[in-house]
Amino acid sequence: MSDKLHEKIVSVFNRLSQREILSVFDEIGANSPEEVSLEKIKPDRRELDKIIMGEILGLSEEEQLEVYRAVIDLVKSRIERAKSVQKGRKIGELNINGLVDSVLKEVEKLYGIQTKKFPEDYIGECSCRVIEVPRGSRVESGYDLEGPYVDIDGEKLRCNSIYEAKFIEYALLAGRNRILIPEDENVLRRAVEERTKILSGARVKVEEFLNEVIADRKLREKVRFEVFRRLGV
Repeated sequence: MSDKLHEKIVSVFNRLSQREILSVFDEIGANSPEEVSLEKIKPDRRELDKIIMGEILGLSEEEQLEVYRAVIDLVKSRIERAKSVQKGRKIGELNINGLVDSVLKEVEKLYGIQTKKFPEDYIGECSCRVIEVPRGSRVESGYDLEGPYVDIDGEKLRCNSIYEAKFIEYALLAGRNRILIPEDENVLRRAVEERTKILSGARVKVEEFLNEVIADRKLREKVRFEVFRRLGV
């Protein structure tokens, strides 16, 4: 980027920053993609965008229009999505389960986070042994000098392998305390690896989605807790 172009961007940006930045609909001057027109965009906003999209990115005016339309469409769809999730409200109370169901469906659709039952949907029909363990508010697998374990509220349950420890941790997080554990170590390992892959990044994605669609902090915390419990993350 040349010094002249850089100075031009800084000058336009400084003028723009002196005023209140409005909603995207007010800045672009449209409430739907069909209404977008270059003439309706705030002049100072348009001046900056024209430099970036036109001079730097080399987009034609028609291509720049498509960018504005896409922005309006994206923001509008997110607002509509938020409204649909909030429809779980009842008179005098909130239908938390309804909200959780809606969030899980949207998260699965948007991010491919599956809500498969653990461990049933991961092990198929194989030879298993059954153990019963107490539920706990804090569950974590680990490995120390004595070997692998699952820590349940400060009490360590010793395991045969780190995969078994992780398997039990995932089962407890999924709400199980009577747990089927595959006798075949390969089945055990594959189940743990698949579950880990599915849940990798799930917490961040769910957090982002909930922050977008539920404005009320207390309600968001309740829904977050139940969503994470159902996902086992």
